[in-house]
Amino acid sequence: MASSSAGPLNIYRNDYEIKLQMRQIQQEKGDCLTQGHISNLPERVHLDLQQNDLTEMVGIWEQWRRAHRDNFQNKYGHIAWLLYVPVDDQMLRAIVQFWDPSYRCFVFNKVDMTPTIEEYSSLLRIDHMQPDKIYWRAQKTGHRRKLAKLLGMTTVEVDQHLKKKGDTECLPWSFLNGYIKKHMEDEQGLLAFAMAIYGLVVFPKVLGHVEVSVIDFFDQGRVTDEVTTGYHTWHDQRVKNVIHPPKNPSKHPVNPEPQDVLLESELTRKRLEKEMMNMKRRHEDELEEVKKETARKVRVALKERDEWQSKFEEVSVANSSLLARIQELQSANNALQHEVQRKEQTIQELKNDCDMLETAMEGYKAQYEAVRQEYFQMRERNNSCAQSLQRKEAEMQWILRQMREVAFRARVMADKTEELRREILPKDELSERLISHLKMVRDQYDKVGFSF
Repeated sequence: MASSSAGPLNIYRNDYEIKLQMRQIQQEKGDCLTQGHISNLPERVHLDLQQNDLTEMVGIWEQWRRAHRDNFQNKYGHIAWLLYVPVDDQMLRAIVQFWDPSYRCFVFNKVDMTPTIEEYSSLLRIDHMQPDKIYWRAQKTGHRRKLAKLLGMTTVEVDQHLKKKGDTECLPWSFLNGYIKKHMEDEQGLLAFAMAIYGLVVFPKVLGHVEVSVIDFFDQGRVTDEVTTGYHTWHDQRVKNVIHPPKNPSKHPVNPEPQDVLLESELTRKRLEKEMMNMKRRHEDELEEVKKETARKVRVALKERDEWQSKFEEVSVANSSLLARIQELQSANNALQHEVQRKEQTIQELKNDCDMLETAMEGYKAQYEAVRQEYFQMRERNNSCAQSLQRKEAEMQWILRQMREVAFRARVMADKTEELRREILPKDELSERLISHLKMVRDQYDKVGFSF
């Protein structure tokens, strides 16, 4: 973008020419470094990479209308675009070794890398749009009075919002944020927004606060409406003063239009300029109204589009969720149908098994009754057998006692028979036969006695 023809940089057409011109001047005139200077860089430095949160400032900038943003850029340059410039922490860590604290710039050997004021002005388009700006330095006053004058407040109200941070006084961003939103369409809102950019982006010192020293950028050299109006009044009066009245009014009737050709052309030019300014003002007003109406319709259309888009997205999301839910329910229904069929088949099989078990149970009941009857019969027979066995055992015991008594008696008889046999002498055959018979009887008694 070319600079303004009446601006301070009107001899350059673009940023590249400014850079070349500044480089040439630096090579011819030298830089700020003294001859033979060797930078004494510290071995260890503390690098604070904390940054202010610029989200609210970006939101305010994007909320403004196009005409409002153009008005801001015409007054303060393109400093608002600094809100979108990211800070490269890694690059700062890499080049911090080349920082010269005495000159407050990056120095590579003997090369001063600090941009000049002209380069800053060209990059940010500062002062390009204000050819009639008058720079002046007012009487030195305190920052409270300066701030009160800039913001249209009293010093008491300013003192209520100033905060002490270390050795300096600051304005919190929360106050400036509310002030900007309150004066969104006013010039004071533009000034407060520019002050916030310089305090939070260009010269950040305390997080979330704007240092009061930034106020000097706005108080010194600021063009007010009174100064601009006075200048144009003085210029118009100077043009009128060069029109001399006739020396003899009687010979020369009063004529509102001068006869001098140069003055006539000057007045014609002024009249045309005034008409052009009026036409331009009316055109700008009409254009502004058209822009406002168009912007309003566009906002309404965009709002309706966003609403319909939001509704469509909501319906689409709901439809997608419903379709997914329907598919899930269908899958679950199919699974349940298969499960029901399997359960019905299982139930039928269980019914068949139950019928078979009932049939078998009837047979088992009949068998059980038969076995039960047989059991009772066998128990009765067992009882009778047990009673018979008891009688038989009693009889056997009685017989055994009798047999033992007989055996005892047989033993006694055997002993007596032996004694009798010993007493009989074998004199004749009869005696021998008797002895033999007694011996046989004794043997029989011995067998009986041995058995019991």
